Amino acid sequence: MTRVAGVEANVELGLKLVELRSRINGILAFGRTVRAQFDIDAMHAVECARVAKAYGERPDIYRRLSWNALVLLSSPTLPLSVPQDLEARILAGESVGGPDIVRARGAHKMGRPKRPADQPALRVAA
Repeated sequence: MTRVAGVEANVELGLKLVELRSRINGILAFGRTVRAQFDIDAMHAVECARVAKAYGERPDIYRRLSWNALVLLSSPTLPLSVPQDLEARILAGESVGGPDIVRARGAHKMGRPKRPADQPALRVAA
């Protein structure tokens, strides 16, 4: 299977999972149904659904990236500006891969102020 065919298969699976999730109430019932119908592990199901939500209708993006890059780019922990900037680069024809996404995430993290070493971490009650 070629890389693009594999990515498209995962995106298609993700779209099916998103549609299935909209019909099933309860995460446990959804998990049982996913295992029974698709025989995939929970992490792969989550990644497929997340990528499909973000890029399922954007073949101009998902056909130009590896599966790993799509998983990284669709991460909910990325600040909104990072995927937007990378998407613009992709649409402009630039080659973007997983390492580029990791670097962009790291560059964004470096911009945040760090806690001084002599200052204790804040504790938050649960």
